[in-house]
Formats: sequence, structure tokens, C-alpha cells
Amino acid sequence: MRKLMEEKISGRESENADRDDAFDVYGVIRSEEIREYYRKEDPLGIFEKEQLILHSYTSVEQKAALLKELSRACGREESRRVDEMRRVYEKYIGKIHHPDVRTVLLLEYVEQGYDEGRIIVPGVLGGAFDTVEEAEGELTKIYGGMEEMVFGRVTVLQIPQNGKVKEAFCFSLFWLDDKWQIKDLSVREEELKAQGVSADTAERFCEYSMRHPLPFENGSRLKLFLPFMKEPVYGILESEKDGNGCWYHFLNVGNESIDLSYSRIDLTSEYSSLDFIERA
Repeated sequence: MRKLMEEKISGRESENADRDDAFDVYGVIRSEEIREYYRKEDPLGIFEKEQLILHSYTSVEQKAALLKELSRACGREESRRVDEMRRVYEKYIGKIHHPDVRTVLLLEYVEQGYDEGRIIVPGVLGGAFDTVEEAEGELTKIYGGMEEMVFGRVTVLQIPQNGKVKEAFCFSLFWLDDKWQIKDLSVREEELKAQGVSADTAERFCEYSMRHPLPFENGSRLKLFLPFMKEPVYGILESEKDGNGCWYHFLNVGNESIDLSYSRIDLTSEYSSLDFIERA
């Protein structure tokens, strides 16, 4: 997998007449300095750019559209693999809005918080709903006026006429661009493979460990201000590159450290390590 994630863009000679070299994938990065650094240096290969899209602070519909654009910006074999990822996203978007069997959506309220270097995401079951619109309405009813403090973790149960209830997949509802939108999908790798998705794409779908460079010097004072935070957090960056070319970034806040080394902050949070971070 590491070899896959570290692959660089194919040779500049095009294998695809429809290739779009002008596609700006780095536009999804919300930190201005990081975004401009990536635009200038272009440090990511095609499948790292795919990961950038998948973990970006955008809706799943936007992710599918961006994957389509990315597939046009690379060689034939890379395009085929990225396009399979797009089809997976579009398939599950369809399952959410137009299920082919009866489904029940179990909504969990996740009230986000921060305490001494730790992002806290406790969840409380909020009810069962037939449609995503009903789940969104419940979130607004309970958290209207403070939507960014919470997100909805939704488990999709499939209830066939003759068969056992099945926990099919999960998705998250975030307050994006002044409305509730589905930001992430979560499907077990073995489930994807059982549906005929290639092992390569199923593994990339579940990947969270992409490492990346940052434009900040070791020892820089940074500000982290996630959407749910009432006030920003300040810390000192500890950053180094090991002998294998892998970056390690930690934001030291008091006696605690926030891991910025991977696609997601602290590896398991809901936020990209390339967003909401700037120099202090």
C-alpha cells in the first residue's frame, strides 16, 4: 500500500487525449498557506491526490465530481483506478437517497469538544429515521443555531423482505456551506470486495495513513481552529522527515501533542490535517 500511495504522476506525455492538466485538486485545502504551497510544489502523486479528495471538507457529491475530474488528469491505467473509486462513491450516494431495499437510518449525535490536546467526540443515539432528510431535520431541531458543534453519525440498516437485518454501511452528516451534507462514507473493506470492487480500490477507500509535507518550519507557532471550537488552539510544530521520506508532524500544546502526520488529525478525527491550520 505504501508503494501505491507514494506513486508519482505519470510522465508528462499524455496517454489520454482527454487529459485535463489544468485541474486544481489543491483547491479543496482550506488552509490558505498550505493550499498555495501545494499548488506551487505539486508534491502529491495521483493516488495521494485521490486521498486528498476523499478526506477533504466537502460533500460526497463534490468528492465524486472531483474524482471524475482527477481521472481526466492522469494516464489511462491511473484513470481507470480513480474512476472505479468514483463509481463506488456514486453507488453509495444512490443507496442513501434511492435505496433498493427498505432501510432504516440510525442517527447518533456526536457533540464535538476539545480538552488539553485531545479532540473529544462522544456519541449519543438520537433515533431511527426512514430518510436522510428526516435525520437532517432532527439534527436541526436539536442543534439549530449551533450546528457546527455536532455532526451526525448514521448507520444504514438494510431490511430485506426475506432475510436478516444487515448493517450495510455508515455515513456522516456535517454542517457544510450552511446546510447539512453527507461528508464521509464508511464501508468495510470486505464488503466492498464482496460487491466486486477491486482489492486495490477497496484498500484505498479505507486508507487513512497518507503522510504529507507542510510549509511550516520546525518550531513554528501554529493556530488550529476547527469549526466546532469556541476559540483557537495554539502550539509549537515539531516536524521531521525520516530516512524513508515519511513526514512526522506534531502540534505540541502544553503537555499534549496533536498528530498532524496523516490524512486526518490524530488519525481518527473527522478533520483533514491540511485544513483549519495557519501560522500564529
